[in-house]
Amino acid sequence: MLAHGPVQQSTVILLDATTGTRLAVMAGGTCTRMRTAATSAVATDALARTDSRVLGLVGAGPLADEQVAAIRRVRPID
Repeated sequence: MLAHGPVQQSTVILLDATTGTRLAVMAGGTCTRMRTAATSAVATDALARTDSRVLGLVGAGPLADEQVAAIRRVRPID
């Protein structure tokens, strides 16, 4: 079955730290992609050889773009 619309769905809710009052409700696609990409970059930095210059990536679309950009911040990719 083919997906119609975004495959990844997420919502970000911003709450006041003191009162718990809801300050904002936002579509979370961008935040989720950035967090996932940052996690990949941290893992790459911790686990990959420091002289690694080739990235193998399985997947496509906006998340893949974010992951490549994040990993390029911790490793020089050719």
